[in-house]
Amino acid sequence: YEVAASVAELVLYEHIDKPYISGNLVILDDANLFENIDFLGTEKVYIKLRVPSSDNYIRKTFYIREVESAVNTNDQAQMLVLSIIDLDYYLSSLINLQKKYDGTPAQIIKSILADNMFWKNILMRDEPIQSAIRFIVPNMTPFGAMQVLKDRSTDDMGSPFYLFASVTDDKLRFFSLREMLDRRALNADYSPYKYNQRTAQDDQAPPGSVSYTHLT
Repeated sequence: YEVAASVAELVLYEHIDKPYISGNLVILDDANLFENIDFLGTEKVYIKLRVPSSDNYIRKTFYIREVESAVNTNDQAQMLVLSIIDLDYYLSSLINLQKKYDGTPAQIIKSILADNMFWKNILMRDEPIQSAIRFIVPNMTPFGAMQVLKDRSTDDMGSPFYLFASVTDDKLRFFSLREMLDRRALNADYSPYKYNQRTAQDDQAPPGSVSYTHLT
């Protein structure tokens, strides 16, 4: 089903403490999709996005977790609110790890990815100071085991590590809080959020500038 023209809202959540993307998809159903699809909670959703300033498309695959609500707007249409979760989380939930790993937390996380989610790469700029350990995974998913190791990790200043995903690619990030705070801000080239009616109505303004202007 091609539903791009019926999408009223798409909200994707990047959580600094979660190695996956979740979100909500709101669809105007005026073609009896709810009855025709008969949602069971395992349907795939293919999403293609593009940043206005780029020619590159971002393609992501999600699974529908549940239909949160279906509200009738009139006799012929209703609004469907779908809860979605990315493909990696779904596949991780199907794997039950019972294995022994030896190495530093960063090395073990890489080994878990290589053994179970070989299509994933990890970005890392500094490694935890913790020495090598033996980690026996007690019936956990790959993401669950990696979260345990992440919680044990700190840098030489005691700064915690975070393992998270991004909408922009298929990689995981394993960064320390200090390293992230020392990086240049993503919105450094734009002004802080503010209200400016003239800017908000300027069709020629760069999209990045308009996004930091309150419209109400």
